[in-house]
Amino acid sequence: MFDQYVIYEQNGDVRFAGGALGEIRVGRSEIRRRWLDEETAAPLGSHPLHQVHEELRQLAVEGWTAYGWMAFEFSHLYAGRPDRPATTTCSI
Repeated sequence: MFDQYVIYEQNGDVRFAGGALGEIRVGRSEIRRRWLDEETAAPLGSHPLHQVHEELRQLAVEGWTAYGWMAFEFSHLYAGRPDRPATTTCSI
């Protein structure tokens, strides 16, 4: 039914999100965003989670929630170690 999906559960609340309108991909040196037919790329700064937040904020879709995942390797970027392998994706 969906090529991508996420199931989220917390405190008895269960949510299912299927399909992706866009994607944010964080790599060692850049952050890429795909939203519908538009694609952008920007250099990775010192606070990659702040950049992900800003990319999500720019989408400005009323009443939506982003769901996705991050690979463990993202911790290298978060810890300021871009020299270590790190690529992760957040699909929304």
